[in-house]
Formats: sequence, structure tokens, C-alpha cells
Amino acid sequence: MKMIMRKRYFVIGIIITVVIAVSFTIYKIQDLEFTGGGINQVTASGMDVAVLACNPSPLPQRIDLMQAVLYFHSNPMATFEVTGKMIPPGSQTTMDGTITFQDIDSMKSFIGWIENDQNPSEFQATVLVKAKILDLAPFSYKKNYDFTGFEEMFFGSKQWSCQKQGVVQSSDIKKQLTFAQVRLAAAELLYSNKINSTNSTIQIP
Repeated sequence: MKMIMRKRYFVIGIIITVVIAVSFTIYKIQDLEFTGGGINQVTASGMDVAVLACNPSPLPQRIDLMQAVLYFHSNPMATFEVTGKMIPPGSQTTMDGTITFQDIDSMKSFIGWIENDQNPSEFQATVLVKAKILDLAPFSYKKNYDFTGFEEMFFGSKQWSCQKQGVVQSSDIKKQLTFAQVRLAAAELLYSNKINSTNSTIQIP
């Protein structure tokens, strides 16, 4: 009988410990830290980026999905989606993200704001994170950011509780964006010249 009671108390103790840890992690989940890991590719419709995520909590967390809608003058200008991963406690992982813009002008404006350290007041990003604690208990939160906050979270390296590995400085990302901007401008010019050249050969009967 005593052995059964000891086992029962032991199980109850484990349950209480897990509940307290999970409750603490739910509180800390909004403190997940994100920073830029560099730009992998820039196309005419968007850019593929690397996003680093740090889990400062004492329990493993799985990010199932991370999405953002970027607004300018209350109109959607882009979407941002990150493929999630499991993040061990007190460590970081690298995730792949894609920003898809409504048009090339929206992308050029976005890049220009980063290059010129601007913080347009008409910009807002709504970020949704869906995660699981211990890969079991689902949890989600939504948060709004101005441009500076969004840039620091995904293209900077302001706050970081984990050991820094692969963190790219914001100055390096700006160089990557400047190079991408030049390539886009050259592609636009080439495309425009090709269209004009084609139109000049069209004969109207």
C-alpha cells in the first residue's frame, strides 16, 4: 500500500512539475527571439531569406507555422511565411522564409526603407506564430510591429539570448539588398528595352 502511495505521489509530483514548466513556457513563448540569417535569393516577386530562431525557455518548442502580412496605408503589400522547426531549450535553429510582394514597386519600396534606415508610419506587420510545447501542447500568438520592429526581428540582430551562430549583421544584409536592387533595376531596364525593341518591329497593316 505504501509503495502504491509513493508511486501516486511521484506521478502527481511529475504532473505538477510539467504543468508549472509548461505554464512558464507559455508565458515565455512570446519571448521567442528572431533575427536575420541572410538573404538567399531575390526574384521579381519576392525574396527567400534565412531566419534564426532562439528558444530561451527551459522546454523544447516546435514552431509549426510563422506567417506575417505586411501592410502599407492599410493595404496588403506582401506576405511572409516561414517553415517552422523544433527548437531545443536554450538553443537556436535556422528556418527558411519567403517574402512575396504584391508587385515589384512594393518590393523596391521595402528594400529602400531598409537601405535608408526609414520607419514609415503607414507600415504595419501582423505576425502570427503557431507553436507546440514539448511537441504536444499547441499555442499561438499574434503581434503587430512597425517597420523598425519588423526589420530588427527578421533582418537585424538586436536581442539574442542564445549562443550566436550564423547571425548576419544588418550591415551585411543591407549590402545584399543593395546588390539585389541593382540587379532588379538592370533586369527591368533589359526587359523594357526588349519590349520596346519588339514593339518597334511590329507592322500594322
